Order: sequence, then structure tokens, then C-alpha cells
Amino acid sequence: MLEFANMVGLMGASVYALGYSRVQFDRLDGNSPVYSLMQLIAACLVLFSLAFHFNVASITIQVFFITASIVGLIRMTASRGKTTDRPAPRLVAVSPPAALTRGPPL
Repeated sequence: MLEFANMVGLMGASVYALGYSRVQFDRLDGNSPVYSLMQLIAACLVLFSLAFHFNVASITIQVFFITASIVGLIRMTASRGKTTDRPAPRLVAVSPPAALTRGPPL
């Protein structure tokens, strides 16, 4: 039987896989708070299991995911009340320099 820490880690891996699959199959927006929350939960679950089965590389990536998810959620919450209707960037037609449009010198 799997020990408790391994079961928690596998639950985290399942949440990672579910979130990633939903984004890839257009069932979830990768910029949504739901996706960030899923990443945060998955990283916390995996990090819990790593407390019992230490692996420095895995702990490093889990801490990164936790930090990035928290920062993303804070930014989403902070921008919720603000309007993001910025004017679209203007495209300007640029003509090539005159020297490039003339034919060869005679």
C-alpha cells in the first residue's frame, strides 16, 4: 500500500496533469485564476510529499510554481477592478528609402 505522503504527491501530479490537459484541449484558459489555483494546489501537494522524500530539484520547481501562482493570482485580483481597454497599437506603413526604390545607376 502506498504511504500517505506518496498518495498526496500523486494527487498533486494528477492536478498538474488535469490542468495542463484542460489547457491543451481548450477547456481552460491558461491565464485564468482557476488554472493558477490548480497549479498552486498541485505544487503544494507535491511539495508536501517531497518533505518525506527529499529531492532538491523537485523542491526547487515546486517552490517556483507556488511563487509564480501566488504572484499571478495577486495580479489577477489587483487588475480585476481595472479596465484593460487600451487602444490597439497603431500600425504605420513605412515606405522604403528612395535609394532602394530607384533602379541601378546609369
